[in-house]
Amino acid sequence: MFLFSCNNTINLNSKGWVNSNDDVFVLNKKNKPYVLNDILIIPEKKTFYIKNGVHLILKKNGKIINGGTLIFGEKNSLDSLYSFSLKDPFLDSVFYYNIEVSGGSESFIFSKKNSLESVFNINNTFFKNINFSCVNNNEIFINNSIFDNCVFNTENSKTNIFSSYFKKVIINKKNSDIILNNSVFNELKKPIYTDSSNSIINNCLFINSNKIFVFSNSYNNNILNSFFYKNNTAISIINKSFGYYKFFNNIFKENNIVLNSLDSSSFYFMNNIFDINNTVLKYKLEKKSNKSIISKNNIFYNNKINFDLKNIKISNSYCMSNNDSLIGYYNIYADPFFYNSNNFNYKLNNYSLGLGSGINNLNLGVNINDINIIKYLKY
Repeated sequence: MFLFSCNNTINLNSKGWVNSNDDVFVLNKKNKPYVLNDILIIPEKKTFYIKNGVHLILKKNGKIINGGTLIFGEKNSLDSLYSFSLKDPFLDSVFYYNIEVSGGSESFIFSKKNSLESVFNINNTFFKNINFSCVNNNEIFINNSIFDNCVFNTENSKTNIFSSYFKKVIINKKNSDIILNNSVFNELKKPIYTDSSNSIINNCLFINSNKIFVFSNSYNNNILNSFFYKNNTAISIINKSFGYYKFFNNIFKENNIVLNSLDSSSFYFMNNIFDINNTVLKYKLEKKSNKSIISKNNIFYNNKINFDLKNIKISNSYCMSNNDSLIGYYNIYADPFFYNSNNFNYKLNNYSLGLGSGINNLNLGVNINDINIIKYLKY
């Protein structure tokens, strides 16, 4: 069992572990918050498990170093004990959570993989002002959680994020893979630098940020079923990237620049919608490239500049634009006639020329039913 002081301060032994001989330690719900003032060290083959209903405050020197198993919340249980409103002029939703963890500017949770048994899982938890570090082939799983003003540092690790909300966070990656799924990223403080391969971004909303992704020394990354809204630069590709990038079934709306590339990687754009952006593709190469940007089944609508290209060509086929005669084959110069793009309804009206006009008689633009993240946008 745990030993606590009268004010719920977590007491530690000389090795930084709790005063107990048990291998699994459970922090259960109490009326008062738990307070951690020292460095909690979770040894190999030890488990620190925080149950639903707990409020944990990391004060002063309060830190957690995980070398064993660290679990916040119950993965398959959402009791909706607490609610968090997004309170944003462009977002309209409420997230629910079961655990709250808050700290000061120096509060951090550090996890490193000491053995195959090392685990770091976060479920249904609200974090505020916490710094995270994951190193040494560690893998972190985040599910249905909220992060406000937090910092993530990952090195030689893998991050898996599902159904979560991030506000004013920093995500630093070094030689680390990342999977982002069904999550909202609002007002990123810094871009997400990606120097790894095979990253997957699926069904995510990126909003109100200066830069979202910067790819460098990376390849074979995929962005699909996602929404980029009101950002300065959505995606940047810089030096020494190679392989290919796939953009499938995404919506890019009211961004200054959608893609800014200084590299001759291969790009495939298929079934995307580009709506009211200042510049869609800005691609400047110092030397002429034999490659072409592949664009199929896309809709370019009310953009100021679709293509600002130097030393590279774009091949558009089966695409539509209402203000640009696209170079390529089987393209359509027409209004797509969305149901109501102002309210993010990008279904095509029954009289739209985009219906059945794509490859294999597919509709042009996105399959809106696959972009579930759109539900968080305020009409």
